[in-house]
Amino acid sequence: MLNFDPHRWLEEHQEVPEISSLATLAATHPKTGKQGNEWKLFDSNSLDENGEKRELEGDPAKVARPAKVVLREWSVSLAALDGGKPSPGIDRKVWRELIECSLWWLDGFGQQAARDGWRTGDVFGFRLDHPRQGGLIDRLGTARNLLLDGKRARWRSHGDLVMKFNAGAYPELPAFWEAD
Repeated sequence: MLNFDPHRWLEEHQEVPEISSLATLAATHPKTGKQGNEWKLFDSNSLDENGEKRELEGDPAKVARPAKVVLREWSVSLAALDGGKPSPGIDRKVWRELIECSLWWLDGFGQQAARDGWRTGDVFGFRLDHPRQGGLIDRLGTARNLLLDGKRARWRSHGDLVMKFNAGAYPELPAFWEAD
């Protein structure tokens, strides 16, 4: 037997304000439906003088960087790289592998990742002190069987071993071309 009361349903849904923009949605509490931004937005790419993530000001809809801008920054940065001149501390073979993987990834997944909110550190991040533990490109290596689903990447490495990486894991890592 169905216990659905349409009058009760209408009452509950009339209490929630109409959401007319992304900014309103971001400032709307999910349980109460009341306005009031209880969450703070942080820029994971910049730190304040105390080493803390810098709080972003303003309308949440205006804070997000457009995917076209992010994609262009990635494209310009990769186009400027020279396969014969690695960043200090990176082996020449690893450097070429990073560039080749980055170009392959950008061509097949760049637009999707930019739309899904991946950051430069998530994708191109590099840790000189921990090889193969940086961003997605560093971890991918020579694998070319990537599945990118929103903010999660999965691929097979060394046969049947399934590797996973989530966007947001290391947004502050410097890109491999900035590593020193």
